Amino acid sequence: MEQSNREVLLTVMVEDAEGLANIDAIAAVDGIDLIAPPLRPEHVPRVGGQPDHPKLVAAMERIIAATRKAGKAGLALPLGHPLYPRTLAENQKLGTGLLLCGTPPQTRLLRSFTQELTEIRRALGTG
Repeated sequence: MEQSNREVLLTVMVEDAEGLANIDAIAAVDGIDLIAPPLRPEHVPRVGGQPDHPKLVAAMERIIAATRKAGKAGLALPLGHPLYPRTLAENQKLGTGLLLCGTPPQTRLLRSFTQELTEIRRALGTG
């Protein structure tokens, strides 16, 4: 059992207002290795894809502060996530303990659409 405990990485995700309200208690739990913030639009309603929306920034700051204060779990963030796109340097400053580097499908799709639209505008002489 001790070996299993050493080899398991326990990550919890803050998915709603109740989780956010209890983040100090969650971050203080022994055995949690990583805390993942709410990075799906349904987890932070009415943010509308605005990565600097005050509600999202406040939620992230609260989670980061609780994680730092407890000093137990690290912070897990994806690099370049469309809802919270932060650079490597910004993630380091936040104290990210695990940086997920896979580009989310919605980001790849958005890039593809943007490229197509740019090409269409160029062909039409409007961009």
